[in-house]
Amino acid sequence: MAASRSGQYVLWPAAAEDAQGNVIPIDPGDRFVFEFGIPPTPGVDSLLFAIQNRPLSDPDVQQGYQQVIDCLGAINRGTGIGPVCGAVTPTLVSLVRAAASPDRATVLWRVEEPGAPATVYRQAPGRGWEAVSRLHADGSGMVSFEDRDVVPGARYGYRLGLGDRDAAAALGDVWLEIPVTASLALYGLQPNPSRADLVVAFSLATRQPATIELLDLSGRRALLLPLGAPGPGSHRVKLGDRGRFAPGVYWLRLTQGARSATRKVVVLE
Repeated sequence: MAASRSGQYVLWPAAAEDAQGNVIPIDPGDRFVFEFGIPPTPGVDSLLFAIQNRPLSDPDVQQGYQQVIDCLGAINRGTGIGPVCGAVTPTLVSLVRAAASPDRATVLWRVEEPGAPATVYRQAPGRGWEAVSRLHADGSGMVSFEDRDVVPGARYGYRLGLGDRDAAAALGDVWLEIPVTASLALYGLQPNPSRADLVVAFSLATRQPATIELLDLSGRRALLLPLGAPGPGSHRVKLGDRGRFAPGVYWLRLTQGARSATRKVVVLE
């Protein structure tokens, strides 16, 4: 449940706790006194603006609302607004890159806690989310997964659950189409237009080195990203944090050898 007063946000759950920590259900007609002496900080506003107009089915949106509730934790105890977050809580799971070739799919995530236990969930065609691997993040917080049980032409989804999180609470979703044959193609930003961190989807035809460029409409380069030689197949790469790029229309260019592909993309505020 939620309410507002003079631009201040008030959220509380379906149950509160008494002084001994016992759960007390909140029923229609119950009354609460909220003290508005401490206004929310920009951190809470930033969380809410970041997830507005996005579907509740998006795990990142669900995580965002949970962060807001955590920031306003005093309300969960029925005591009113207490100290709140002064900055956005770091994302628990973020996608670094993902790739698909005719015989495999590979995904790399970054998590907050090095060594954290994690479960990889996969959704194959005609099936629900299933746990396919249990592993631990490395010393730098990276979690790498390779799936060789794939069929060319099929589409697979992957997400990562930390600790005891089930598939519904897992984060870092990515969908990959397994190519039948490899070709050079640039699919653009995912999504496009984008107001989040910029992730580009593309496919390569050979093992030659490749690059991605982001150019403004005047032709001035905003980013040059060497890709190395990731190999033929479909790939997704994070270009960088959204804050690095001014809002506007850009040209995205993928180059491998003598061939290139371009696509117009839009970066939102």
